Parts: sequence; structure tokens; C-alpha cells
Amino acid sequence: MKLTFLGANHEVTGSCTMLEAAGQRFLIDCGMEQGKNVYENQPLPVAPGEIDFVLITHAHIDHTGLLPLLAHNGFRGKIYATIPTVELCGIMLRDSAHIQEFEAEWKNRKAARSGAPKVEPLYTVEDAENVKQYDADGYAIGGLAVGEPTDVMYEMIEVVNAILPEERPRYLMGVGTPGNIIEAVARGVDLFDCVMPSRNARHGHLNTWSGIINIKNAKYERDERPIDPACGCPVCRNYSRAYIRHLLKADEMLGMRLTVMHNLWFYNHLMERIRDELDAGTFTAFHDRYVKLLDTRI
Repeated sequence: MKLTFLGANHEVTGSCTMLEAAGQRFLIDCGMEQGKNVYENQPLPVAPGEIDFVLITHAHIDHTGLLPLLAHNGFRGKIYATIPTVELCGIMLRDSAHIQEFEAEWKNRKAARSGAPKVEPLYTVEDAENVKQYDADGYAIGGLAVGEPTDVMYEMIEVVNAILPEERPRYLMGVGTPGNIIEAVARGVDLFDCVMPSRNARHGHLNTWSGIINIKNAKYERDERPIDPACGCPVCRNYSRAYIRHLLKADEMLGMRLTVMHNLWFYNHLMERIRDELDAGTFTAFHDRYVKLLDTRI
């Protein structure tokens, strides 16, 4: 891995770093240095054809101001950023381009009177608009499921999904319970990730199609049934609740391995069921039956 500091290495502004790793080369930010004459000494820090993609950390011109110039000079790769950053860039880059066009026009009026050569704006409003055309392959929704009420999370999913391209997959980061997943799918989310099934399993909290059980409870001490009679995972086919409870109470690592295997199987089968219900046009009935049931402790 090679890290090259192309900007903000002699000034506070103009953040631009190139990272080379795994056969790819990408920029972390592509910012404009503030305070100097933008029509002089503002070269691109790297040839556009040498860059695979750009990762933007936030929308400030110090971090994004040269993106339109990068696009103007031939860059056609992906630009990755959070949704709020994309929205702010849409405003700030157009504003930056407008200022540059205005200043170039003013300089050229002066040049016409003095016989000085004309100048060109660093980039135009059209160049700034072109940056927005480089859509990502998918969009991640983050910053949710961090303590806010679930109703607020669902409301924000609706707000965000309303502005995302319908033809791109939406990925909800760090979510969640089976009920959270069903509600998010109902609002247009496609992909999920979460530690919940494995972490909860290690503590004995297991998902079933009837709700959540705590396998460490005394009532399962002599229970010879599988974790979930409706589950076809290898754990449910071969081991009883009583045996798995014994393993966990005895701090046997096998207990945690079996419970994690069950919960991951359940989550994968849940997603399979959701896809089947969507294809069959019966997702609403599935939602109404399971959205609360699967998150209920029994």
C-alpha cells in the first residue's frame, strides 16, 4: 500500500490524498486550495486517467472543489460519498462554478480594456452538473439504529429512500432485528448487515418463527425439542434445546458455535422468505403476520 499526500500538505486547505492498494489507485478527497488566484497555479494533482475512483469524506470545497475539473479533464470513474455529502455538493459545486464563471467574465472585461490575454474559468456550472452523473452502484444508509426510537429510524428510511434512484440497491447499515428488516424492506431497502444474530446467539438469545427464546432459561433444561421445530438448520435437525442449554451453561465453545449457526441460518432463511413473498405478491400479509411476532420474547 502506498499513500501520497497531494493536497493540504503545505496549506490547511485543498485536501487530496492518493491511496494505491490491491492494484487500484483512488483519491481520498479532491479539494481546492482556498485564498489564492484560482486562474493561476491550480493544476490537477494527478492525471484523471490514472484514478479508478474518488472517495469524498465531506462536502466542503476544501475537499470537493476540484471534482468538476477532474470530470472536465476526462475522469469517468465512480465518486463515493454519503447521501448528505452528495446533496451538499450539488449546491456547493454549482455555486463555486458560478463564482468562477462570474470572476472570469469580470477579468476578461478588464483584459479587453488593457489588451491582456483572456482567462478561462477553472470549471463551469455545466462541469459541476456533470459530477452528479456518476452514480454509485448502490447507496448505503447509515447513522441509524444507534439509539433513536424505531419509529424515527423508519421515518428517516422513508425520507432517504424517496430521493435515491429506484434502479440502484439500497443498503441499510447495522440493522437489525427481524422486525426491523421486514419494516425496512417494506420501505424499499434491499441489503442489510448486523452483528445482532451472532452476538445475541452467543448469549443464548435465539430467533424462531414464534419469537425469541433465551435458551439459558431453566424451562429448557430438559426440553428435548429442537430450538425451532419449523427450522431446517443442521442444529435444529440434530440437537435439543436441553443439550444446547447445557453447553452454554458449561461454557463449552461448541454451544456458541451451534447457536450462531442457528441464528445465521434463520436470518438467511428470513431473507429468502421475504424475496419469495415479494415475488408472489404476498409480502404485505407476511409483514402483518411476522413483523411484531419475530421480535417478541417468548
